Amino acid sequence: RALAPRRRTIPLQHRLPNATATHVGREAERAWLADALERTPLVVVRGPGGIGKTSLVLHTIATCFEGMRRRTLYLPIPPDEPADQVRIDLAHLLAAASGARDSAEIAGLGGDPEELVALALDLAEEGPYCVVNVDLQHSDLDEMGELARQLASYAHESRWIVTTRALRDDDALEGRVLDLDRMAPAALAELARALAPEHPDPHAAVGACAGSPWLLKQYLATGASGLALTRAGILEGLSDAARELLRTLVILGAATPAETLSALVALPPPPELEALVSRGLLLSSGAGYEVHDQVAELLFPPASRPEEAPLRERLARALGALGDP
Repeated sequence: RALAPRRRTIPLQHRLPNATATHVGREAERAWLADALERTPLVVVRGPGGIGKTSLVLHTIATCFEGMRRRTLYLPIPPDEPADQVRIDLAHLLAAASGARDSAEIAGLGGDPEELVALALDLAEEGPYCVVNVDLQHSDLDEMGELARQLASYAHESRWIVTTRALRDDDALEGRVLDLDRMAPAALAELARALAPEHPDPHAAVGACAGSPWLLKQYLATGASGLALTRAGILEGLSDAARELLRTLVILGAATPAETLSALVALPPPPELEALVSRGLLLSSGAGYEVHDQVAELLFPPASRPEEAPLRERLARALGALGDP
């Protein structure tokens, strides 16, 4: 399976993002995850959206596996991604990280799922690399379950971490799945104090966020107390530029550099951009900005997306006029 060598490089959008500066609670879960990564090649972190799955993974690697960080590849799965594309993306990413010329060889394996997984495993073992797959539920669950079984069965030195809202139980994954539950009120209260020490009533926010640290940030930012946090309530507190930016990123569906975004939409001023990131509405990495999965579902649900056709057309024309492929 040797592919012709080239310079090793990990694309920015696939480098492991930094963990959040404020991480409270989940000590037992972090210890379990660290121990599991020592003893098994595949670990699945499963739980509802906004519960802190990705945050836990990033924090565990940053605090327990410092030497692994430069060998960790980050591959979020976009909504409705075909399973074949997930396997192809894995192979391409590992080929780039390994310094292998991959285009023709991997394209030739596009119709053979087992060969693609075998090639990805061979490249991952050579590193050895750690691969973090985020949002496995965005692809076919049966095929992603089979991918997880293959990785659990045949990986040795490489490490694979999967986050997902849903994955069917399987004997092959026994002892490898961490079901992440809602955060305890005491941990949420500590997080609220760390995030908003001047907030007049953090306990109301803790009681209203249903155990979700992501929703807690929204309550603290909007001043909601005890009332249901609504789509309209969040949007009302944002400027027109912030709303347009979030909607644009939902449509683009990928991390986008600020300079590219500025050619597509008027960016909010830097303080508001920073506030969007601190709330978790906006994610920032070396590859640019993207939106949290919860943002797309809560603020811009699929039912509202047929109305976006004119905006999609305008963005497509603007993207087509840019010089960067």
